Amino acid sequence: MAESEKIRPYFSRSIRRDMVPLSPRIDPDNIARCFCHEANPLSQEELHHAAQKGYRDKFGVLWIYIPQSEGSMVRPGSPILTNVNDWKRVIPFPDIEAWDWEESKRSNADYVNTGKGVNAIILTGLFERLVSWMDFGDAAMALIDKDQKDAIHEVFDALAGLYIKIIDKFIWAYGISRLSFHDDWGGQHAPFFSLATVEEMIMPALKKIVSHCHSRDLFFNMRSCGKNEILVPAYIEAGCDSWIGQPMNDRKMLYHKYGGKIILDYEEDL
Repeated sequence: MAESEKIRPYFSRSIRRDMVPLSPRIDPDNIARCFCHEANPLSQEELHHAAQKGYRDKFGVLWIYIPQSEGSMVRPGSPILTNVNDWKRVIPFPDIEAWDWEESKRSNADYVNTGKGVNAIILTGLFERLVSWMDFGDAAMALIDKDQKDAIHEVFDALAGLYIKIIDKFIWAYGISRLSFHDDWGGQHAPFFSLATVEEMIMPALKKIVSHCHSRDLFFNMRSCGKNEILVPAYIEAGCDSWIGQPMNDRKMLYHKYGGKIILDYEEDL
């Protein structure tokens, strides 16, 4: 295959060079999202399959790789969930104990044992996971629909429990020291929702994840795209050690206002 024909997998600039990035293929999300950083990264054949037919994540959702944007997305228009109240009946939570952690630990031993810290990545957070199930519009509306709010709290709590189990496996198998948690909360010009909505609907589950990471001596990095200046108090309240934002945010204002409460990082600096 000619060099010009190769598909380049997405690699986040938000991962510092003094950390080993880890998003192992044992988690189907990392294959579906074409974000597989471990001893055995995705092959060109797998990347082409991802672009043509896609791969399913750990909840059975199909993602298609878009080479031009170096990322994967769920094709909109056929959500697996239309009302969050149905999540227990519709959403098949994975049994991560059935994954071959022993083999993943063995095969990645040299990859993670470099003397550097290991930065494990969870790509699809709480709101983004809801979007992958419902499409964006319905997911955003569900956050403010009083008839779905209780169910959202239930499913986000279940997700937090799942992510905590995965984090514990990451510690056991790879000796991670840092967790990067991806959950985009905004667009180029404004957040997707208000600070009050984040505090009511997302904060309880996010706090649970952050608190567990700290109980295991992990640094917690929030990777949340968008012009999210007004949401920074939520990152702080949740206990996030750092937030990687984007250049459209007013960094001077943020440093003066919040610099003593959270590490503020920016993609273009990394």
